[in-house]
Amino acid sequence: MGSRVLFVDSDERLLAVYRRFFTRMGFEVATVSSGAACFNALSDWQPDALVFEPDMCDAWADRIALLAESSGVPLLILSRRDRYPITSPVWKYHVKPSSMKAVARSIRAALRKSTPGSSANPMFTEQEPVR
Repeated sequence: MGSRVLFVDSDERLLAVYRRFFTRMGFEVATVSSGAACFNALSDWQPDALVFEPDMCDAWADRIALLAESSGVPLLILSRRDRYPITSPVWKYHVKPSSMKAVARSIRAALRKSTPGSSANPMFTEQEPVR
């Protein structure tokens, strides 16, 4: 199976679409619909990348981002807003609706750059929307 990607969104139908699409793209996919479940999955399931909607995580968003950062898990945001005030580095910021193929390319790029031994720091803090 491919790299492990955790998707977090409050919309269960959207999570089902993510699961089907990204599994077909070769990823091992887990989905959760709350900030608390995401926080637990980051520790227990140990994904290779995290794609989440920070609006639905409320008070959990910064804690989730910090745990992802400290665990070396690339963080990709998929949000309805074109900016979100998160303090941790974000690999890529996609604005909904976004092409799932573009999100898949971002995940693959983040995974390539975050492999052990990579000299490049792939993350950035300035969040520019992808359209």
